[in-house]
Amino acid sequence: MRLYLYLILSILPSFLSADMCTPEGMKNKKTVEIDEMRDVMLKVPYPSLITIDEEGYPRARAMHAFEPDDTMTIWLATRPQSRKVEQIRSNPNATLYYFNPEDQTYVTLVGTAELVDDPAIKKLKRRK
Repeated sequence: MRLYLYLILSILPSFLSADMCTPEGMKNKKTVEIDEMRDVMLKVPYPSLITIDEEGYPRARAMHAFEPDDTMTIWLATRPQSRKVEQIRSNPNATLYYFNPEDQTYVTLVGTAELVDDPAIKKLKRRK
C-alpha cells in the first residue's frame, strides 16, 4: 500500500506564489509567470521536499515528483510509514525546491501538503 501526497499551492491570477531565480536575476511572485516556472520544474525530476520535524527543524529529501497539473498541484508518492508523513500530519506546511544545474535556475514553491489515501486517486496517479 502506498500513500500519496500532494502539495497544494496558492495561485494568484496568472501568477504563482513562489520565487524563481534565473541567470538574469531573481524574479518574485509578482513577475513569475506559471509557464516559466513549469519549464524549470519539468527539467528537474527530483525536487527537494522540505517539511518541519517534531523539533521545528526543516528536513529536506529528494522526491520523484509528478509533473505539475493544470492547477499547479504537485503530486508525490511515499510510504505511509515514512517520517515525512508523520511530519506532514503534525505540520502540513511544506516547500518544494527545484534546482536545474544546467542553466542555474530554480523554483521554490511554498504551500500545504495534504495526505491522500483514496484508492481511485492512487490508481490514477500510479506510475507506469
